Amino acid sequence: MNKKLIALAVTSALATPFAALADVSVSAGIQTEISDFDNNGSLDGVRTGDADESGGFSFIKFTGSEKLDNGWTAFGVINFSFDPTGNAGLGQRESYVGMKNDVFTFSTGTMNSSYKAVSVAYDPFLATSLQARGNGGMSGGAGLGNFGHSSYLEDVIHVIVKSGAITADVQYIADEIANQNGSGVEDGSYVAFLKYDAGSFEVFGATNHAETSGGDFDGYKVGGKFQTGDLTLAAQYESTELGVFYGDGSGITGGNSDDEAEILFGSATYKLGNITLAGWVANYEQDDLDGVSFSLGGFYNFSKRTRIHAGYRSTDLEGDNGVADVEEDVVALGIRFVL
Repeated sequence: MNKKLIALAVTSALATPFAALADVSVSAGIQTEISDFDNNGSLDGVRTGDADESGGFSFIKFTGSEKLDNGWTAFGVINFSFDPTGNAGLGQRESYVGMKNDVFTFSTGTMNSSYKAVSVAYDPFLATSLQARGNGGMSGGAGLGNFGHSSYLEDVIHVIVKSGAITADVQYIADEIANQNGSGVEDGSYVAFLKYDAGSFEVFGATNHAETSGGDFDGYKVGGKFQTGDLTLAAQYESTELGVFYGDGSGITGGNSDDEAEILFGSATYKLGNITLAGWVANYEQDDLDGVSFSLGGFYNFSKRTRIHAGYRSTDLEGDNGVADVEEDVVALGIRFVL
């Protein structure tokens, strides 16, 4: 009898932590690439890494939730990045906590900008060396690129309202203390989008506004996506002063400019069994810098968790009046595995 009681007590003790973690999940992904860069500079040559230059895929992510009364659910996310070939340790991506029901979501912390989240995945080569952001297809990570398609926003108050096919999403930067957390961003900055999603197609409009001691910078974009069978088409037009190729100064204002960049982007993917053919093309114009960039390639999906990608990217922007050209050709082969 005593042995049975001891066994029951031990089993209960071991089961309790797992029961407590029933609504907690851990996910991870690893990506490496072999790529050849030709950019008429000192960085020419073969590289290994995870999306060389910026915005890699590899991550370790913890998510948790708890059902509360009256239809509400509490949730939290902690997300880390790492470089599998650089052995540089973990870096913070997202960390936020909030509550939601069927209509409203409220959260605070560090997270993707809504401007980024609404359409960055229109790029089929996102988080590879063939990606559009920062390469002439979408605004990049320079300056305040975290208000656009790169990195993450700090000190965010985030509200989402959903009603049927319509989603309204607003992020406000709560930063009344000068240069809080070293972000250089001041109170009054915000990001927002409005989207209509009908399943086979969607349309959206998004805007961002960053207030800093070095000036205020704005951007907006409109676009949409259409899917029929195995074909998916997407496009967006972006006009932005943030995350552009050349800015008004250095530091927090570098990569931001009152001379806004206008970027017209389009992409297509087509599935053929385990193979997906993909490409994007974009026209970039910013005062004394303009040109066309594109990527072409594809994916082979061994399973839902394992894939390889290969392709070619060209960024070819011509500068005038002392503005340097931006020229880069990349051939990349990579493998991605999701745990």
